Amino acid sequence: MVTVTTGPASAASARQINARTVLQQLWRTAEGESLTASELIAHTGLTRATVLAVCDDLVHRGWLAEPATVLAGAGTGRPPRRFAFRSDAAYVVGVDVGDASIRGAVADLRGRIVGRARRRAGFVDGEGTQRDATIREVIDDSLAAAGVEADQVLAASFGLAAPVGPSGTTPAPTTGSYWSRMRLTPAAFLADRPDWSLLVNNDANLAALAVGAHGEADQDGDYVLLLAGERFGAGIVVAGRLILGHDGGAGDMHFLTLLDGVESQEGLAATARRLWSSAVAPSAVGVFEAARAGDLTASAVLRELADRLARVIATLASLLNPELVVIGGAVAESADQLVELCRERLPSYAQLPPMITASRLGGDIVLLGAIRAGINEIAGAALEIKPNSAG
Repeated sequence: MVTVTTGPASAASARQINARTVLQQLWRTAEGESLTASELIAHTGLTRATVLAVCDDLVHRGWLAEPATVLAGAGTGRPPRRFAFRSDAAYVVGVDVGDASIRGAVADLRGRIVGRARRRAGFVDGEGTQRDATIREVIDDSLAAAGVEADQVLAASFGLAAPVGPSGTTPAPTTGSYWSRMRLTPAAFLADRPDWSLLVNNDANLAALAVGAHGEADQDGDYVLLLAGERFGAGIVVAGRLILGHDGGAGDMHFLTLLDGVESQEGLAATARRLWSSAVAPSAVGVFEAARAGDLTASAVLRELADRLARVIATLASLLNPELVVIGGAVAESADQLVELCRERLPSYAQLPPMITASRLGGDIVLLGAIRAGINEIAGAALEIKPNSAG
């Protein structure tokens, strides 16, 4: 048995811990809110001298601002010093790299989107160079829309509709070519931006991060985020921990090709287009609207979609036993009737049916998750870097 004796923390590490504690406390405040030194003392348990020294350093380094204070009236004495987190200290670029379109957004450090862009994709194998160029154009257009310079960005975060391993790469599948088409190496087309942290994650995993960050699921709980638009894909959270698998393929749902009544990864939007031939409503949303209006054919399609969704969720319930399944993506915004039908059907397939809800984050769900991942990356390294936009 080896006994390890741990000595007292060094002065440098103690300062680092104190600075991180104060910065995180202010980062959690609402936009426009500031805290006095006394409030920070109460929240952190640090001494006044430590709080003021840390805040002065963080102001100097660009992470905090000290808003001007106004005396309440004559004779009240010097007003207390107040400190506020600078959400504009740096920016994050989020990119949702889908098979049909590429969406980009620029956000501040509280996740507020300040500029966005979108372009059609639909590229096939062998067009990776064109795809990279389009992604770069979307990023540049997003920056221009936001009025943000490239040197104000600290992280770019990408979501792919394919498994992404811990190293940020997509594994080579033994069958099919979809994953190979989705592979992405941002460093290759962002070589002129070496100061950016580059993150690549699976889109469903980022969507799972988004619903937790935006209060649609318990971040510390057991839930599955099911992207259900063009292709089914799942982000799996167990006890607050995102499950990736050895190669990042834990949420990939290729097994649906073997499931009776489903037989493919085709999502709800794609299935709706295939089943609903009316030119008036060639989309899942159109089917939902027509079913609500009493169209019998649309109602039949809706029941088939609900049955398909119930079979998929029942399989996830059998494997993972989550408390909650959140349906995500643009299709979820109008899916209340579909979700209700699925809830009614689910007990026929699942022994332990989970709760089912539809996310209200819409088509931005992957972008919001990518932005959150970028913010988390910056927050983890904030004290080792200086924001380029610091005044």
